[in-house]
Amino acid sequence: MSRTVAITSGKGGVGKTNISVNLALSLSRKGHKVCLFDADLGLANINILLGLEPESTLVDVVKGTSTLSDIMMEYEGVSIIPGSSGVEELAELSASDREMLLQSFESIGDHDFIFFDTSAGVSRDVVAFCLASSEVLLVITPEPTSLTDAYALLKILLLNGFNGQTRVVLNQCRSIEIAQTVYRKFKAAVSKHLNTELSALGVIFEDPKVTSAVKEQKAMISLFPDSKAAKCVEKLAERLLAEETGDLERPDMGSFWKKCLGFFSSPLSLNASKPPAGQNEQAVPQKANSPEEVVPDRPPERQGIEDTGEKAAARDARPLTGNEPDLNESLIRSIVSVSEELKRLRRAIEKGNGNGTGRDSGSKGTVSVPIRLDLEAFVEQKLKDAKGNRHAE
Repeated sequence: MSRTVAITSGKGGVGKTNISVNLALSLSRKGHKVCLFDADLGLANINILLGLEPESTLVDVVKGTSTLSDIMMEYEGVSIIPGSSGVEELAELSASDREMLLQSFESIGDHDFIFFDTSAGVSRDVVAFCLASSEVLLVITPEPTSLTDAYALLKILLLNGFNGQTRVVLNQCRSIEIAQTVYRKFKAAVSKHLNTELSALGVIFEDPKVTSAVKEQKAMISLFPDSKAAKCVEKLAERLLAEETGDLERPDMGSFWKKCLGFFSSPLSLNASKPPAGQNEQAVPQKANSPEEVVPDRPPERQGIEDTGEKAAARDARPLTGNEPDLNESLIRSIVSVSEELKRLRRAIEKGNGNGTGRDSGSKGTVSVPIRLDLEAFVEQKLKDAKGNRHAE
C-alpha cells in the first residue's frame, strides 16, 4: 500500500512546496513510484513552481466533469495532481457525489508514495490531510514565527486526534550548529507541553541555487544537481526510505479518502481539556538541568540533526554545551503573544468604526493618531507637549 505523507508547515515562506517537489523527484529517481498531490486548495503552487499549465484541475473532479486520471500530469517521472481554489465544495457533497468522488480517488492508489503538499497555516483542509495521512513532514526554519506557528499547528492536530508519525525538516539553515540547536529546543518544548515526540528527517542549508531554480520554474535538483540544497534533499530521501514504518497504519486509498472527506465535513476541536487543579497550562518551561550534548556535523555529506551516537561523539567536532540562549521560554511567550494579538485583530476587524482608522473595544472606540514623518516637527510637538505637562503640574 502507499505511504501517505502530508508535507505541511505552520506558516508560508518556509520552502514547503519546494521540498515536496524535489523530494518527490529524488524518490522517483531512486526507482519509486511517487504521486504529488497539490493539496493547497487556495493557490496552485506546484503549477507555478514547475511552470505547468494544466487544462483541468481538482475542481473539475469535484464537479464531476473529469476524473483524477484525466487531470493527472507527469513531470520527470512524478505523477502530479494539480490543485485549485474553490474546492470548499468537498465539505458539502451529497452522499452520491461523495461516493463518485471516492471511486475517482481510488484510482491513484498504485504508488509507493503519495505526497500531499498542504497549504500553510492552520485550516480545515490542512488538518484534514494531516489527520488522514499516516506520516507528517513538518517544515520549519530558524525564524521564531516559523517555530511558534508550527507549534500551534501541531497542537491542533493533536487536539483533533492525530496519532501518526511527525518528522521535522529544518530548512533555510546557515549551519548545522544552528539547525541542531533550534531543533533540540523545539523538540523539548513540544515534548514537554504537547506530550508527543518528534523525529528529525534532516536539514536543508541556505543555497542561492534554490532561488535561481524558482525563477527558472524548474526543479532545483534537476537544474542544479550538485548544489548544497540538492544534496541535502537526496539525504532526506535516503533517510525517508531507511526509516522503519512497519508499525504505521497504511490504509487503502478508499479508506484514506473517506477519512479525509470526513474531516473536511467535521468541526475542528480548538480547545484542550482543562489541566488538573494547580497546574498552569501555559507555564513557561524551565531549562533542563542536564542538556543533552548535540554534536555538529559537516554539511551536506553528513547532515542529520539528531546524531548523538558513538561515531558522532568520536568525531573531531565542537559540541554544543547547552549554554546557548534558551529558546523554550521565548517560544512559549511568543505563542501566547501571537494568540492575544490575533484576538485583538479579530475584534478590531469585526467591530471597526467603518473608516479603518479606529479600534473599537466595547463601548469606547479609539482613533489612531497618524505618525509624523517630519522629524523636526515631531520633536517640536514633543517639546510643546512636555511644556504643557509642566504647566499643568
